[in-house]
Amino acid sequence: MSDQGKAGDPVGGQLPEAESAVHDDMQIVLFQLADVYYGVDVGQVQGVVDVQTITKVPNAPYYVEGITNLRGEVITVLDLRKKFGVSEREAGQDFKLVVVGHGTGTVGVTVDAVNVVMDLAGEVIDDMPDLVTNVSEDCFLGVARQDDYIIVLVDLLKVVRSMDTSFLDAAALDATADIQMVPAG
Repeated sequence: MSDQGKAGDPVGGQLPEAESAVHDDMQIVLFQLADVYYGVDVGQVQGVVDVQTITKVPNAPYYVEGITNLRGEVITVLDLRKKFGVSEREAGQDFKLVVVGHGTGTVGVTVDAVNVVMDLAGEVIDDMPDLVTNVSEDCFLGVARQDDYIIVLVDLLKVVRSMDTSFLDAAALDATADIQMVPAG
């Protein structure tokens, strides 16, 4: 008789893949939107900068703040509060720009605060509860239990890829044209 059971049969101490959700350790950049903590893998983050001037882009999707000049490169600025359905930022409230590289360029994502770079052990990471996630949004990787709070783990590259940025090709070309400059905040 074989030690190998049928698919799904935990013979020989082997459990089916779906029942053994083991997460790898990870290093994250911890940031905040309102009162919620989020974490993104440090490998996705090119940097964190103070927001300077953002140029509004006509007819952009609601979650696009506009474009800005980052060290000589025109990048898109996306508002993560709007994309995630979080209440709007108060007028004059400071925020940071998390710079993310993706396939065709660089994008800045606005967040309220960047707290720290931290290590997470795999055993404190759980899958995102099924009833919480939106089927069309697979950018949420799970949640991490840390002291008295929970960190929502997010894949910012998937967030960026899921956004319609097709209007930006023309906007980036016109960035040096006479577009009204609006101070951030």
